[in-house]
Amino acid sequence: MKASGDHQAEKSGLSVREIGQSIGEIEQTVGHVTNDETIEVSFPHALLIRIFGNTEEFRHGMIPTLVLEKTQLFGILETVLTLC
Repeated sequence: MKASGDHQAEKSGLSVREIGQSIGEIEQTVGHVTNDETIEVSFPHALLIRIFGNTEEFRHGMIPTLVLEKTQLFGILETVLTLC
């Protein structure tokens, strides 16, 4: 069983993390996705292994991804642009 701090660190790694796409790519994606479509984003390899690497599903080739709706991606984009 993991300590509470470990669990919080993993939650943080899922909530706040790097993404492989540039701001320009995200803006382009937001412009081309309809409101009912979703966008699938892969996890960075190190995070994927750390959190999911010991699961039976992962051993059988099931690779988890993050699925975002256009509004969520737009919110991420707005947050990043506000920080700049």
